[in-house]
Amino acid sequence: MNTIKYIGLSFMLVAGISLTSSAQVFYPPYPPYPPRDYHAYHPYHGDDDQYAYRNASNSHPLLFSLNYNIAGTLGSAHDFVSKVSPRGWYASLLYPINTNWAVGLSGGYQDFYEKIPRQIYHQPGSDISAVQTHVIESIPIMATGQYSFSTDKFIRPYVSLSVGINNIDYQQWWGEYKESDNRWKFAVSPAVGLQIPFTKSQTVGLHLEAGYAYSPYNRNDIQNISNWFGRIGLFASLR
Repeated sequence: MNTIKYIGLSFMLVAGISLTSSAQVFYPPYPPYPPRDYHAYHPYHGDDDQYAYRNASNSHPLLFSLNYNIAGTLGSAHDFVSKVSPRGWYASLLYPINTNWAVGLSGGYQDFYEKIPRQIYHQPGSDISAVQTHVIESIPIMATGQYSFSTDKFIRPYVSLSVGINNIDYQQWWGEYKESDNRWKFAVSPAVGLQIPFTKSQTVGLHLEAGYAYSPYNRNDIQNISNWFGRIGLFASLR
């Protein structure tokens, strides 16, 4: 299971390398493209330098964020694990299409855990005295779309929607005896957040996010895996 915990982060790092290498776009230095005001926007190109090239990736850097994640189960999953989980992380790698829209990949890990004190459980034909341990481990890998609101403020609010798959590892321990199940299921997660830059260049800053995650899942008395979450971390522009 330790290997699976890092699938999301490894997948995003590989995707980041691929996106970075594919983002190098060069434009021809002569009319009709780029337009006649090309030198007005790029004064470092002299009028006589007809063979200068501009790297378009500098105007649309990749946006990377890494966050500490806290979450709590909802619905039938809350009946199985009621304690809030402080054991999680989440990361995203997005490519800005324009000023408002960005798309990319995101993923992370969350461990929901609760130990129930020893009780007597009445089973057909026998009674069982045991300490129960309930575990739900979640590893989502998602495609993410993000819309940032255009404001005159330094802080940039946004909304996002992630859709993908979620590896759910279910464990119910009766003392030393374990009942388990592991499946990949559909996942969806809407969220709202804030980006607060540390500098005027806005290349690095504080990242805050809150939202909801849902995956259909049916096991014993659990009908689905749904949870709220809160995240705090850092974002950076990767040129």
